[in-house]
Amino acid sequence: MTSDEKIWNLDQVTFDLISAAKNNKVDIDLASEGPCCQSIGLDNLLDNISKLLSLPTDHFLIHTSNQLLSSRYAEKRNGLVELSRAKQFCHTASSWNFDKRFGIFIGRSNPIRLGIASYLYTQYKEQTKMTFHYDPLSDYHRSNFGLEIFLEKYWDHRHRVFKFLDHVPITYDKQTYPILWNQSAFDLSTQYQKLFCEIVCETFTSGKTFFFTEKTMRCIAFKRPFIVHGPKYFLSNLKQLGFQTFDSWWDESYDIDSNYSRYGSILHNIDWIGSQSQDTIKKWYQEMQPVLEHNCNVLANLTNQKILATSFHYD
Repeated sequence: MTSDEKIWNLDQVTFDLISAAKNNKVDIDLASEGPCCQSIGLDNLLDNISKLLSLPTDHFLIHTSNQLLSSRYAEKRNGLVELSRAKQFCHTASSWNFDKRFGIFIGRSNPIRLGIASYLYTQYKEQTKMTFHYDPLSDYHRSNFGLEIFLEKYWDHRHRVFKFLDHVPITYDKQTYPILWNQSAFDLSTQYQKLFCEIVCETFTSGKTFFFTEKTMRCIAFKRPFIVHGPKYFLSNLKQLGFQTFDSWWDESYDIDSNYSRYGSILHNIDWIGSQSQDTIKKWYQEMQPVLEHNCNVLANLTNQKILATSFHYD
């Protein structure tokens, strides 16, 4: 398993790779995830192992769902495992009677998710539908928290984060983690009917990656506009698949921002949406209907074959 910028259990992974590589070529399965191999340090790890054992680069093959080439080693591209499930929820009846301006559903924390969630909680609490599953008693949650990096990058925002931490975890019941598509106690389609716009925090945001997950798919299937904290060119690459986005209503130039500068741009958009009257929000939502219906139709007809055949963009 990996997070956005590191390999978990690195010592064990290194031992397993060395043991396997001594006798055979090695297939590395990233478990249907799509990180940038250079950002998480996998390329450097393979360089060291190759040097140690005097192996050629073709001794390793990386299986990944990242739709961008991100490694100096051979890669085999996989489709997206959540796509078939997402398509089942397309055309779910949507309501205009929302009473929340924003939605954000966080399972595992990281520095940016922590920052955006704390901003919404402290500035727009009454306008936000939120889950945030950080449990300070859990080793799993503590090891994926991101507080130290957040404070290093955004020290001036520390007071808001510390205030937020007094109120986590934020859940609706014990069954809301992990965040699945639909559960008897936590029906996501019902949650989406209550909100206007989702702030989506995608899984991988660093380096060369386009890994389109259920986090964005849910929003499309349930016909809600979105702002995505994802990797550079995430929105551009969605458009390569035929989707439309929301630059007619807010600034989407954050799509070309570097990883950590994107955070401030997203907060600016949150403030822009939060400052609008409810009448304006209803007007926007009516204007967005052709885009939302279009996106739902694109998702309903999207296939992994089309994804694998598409050329995606990166500098």
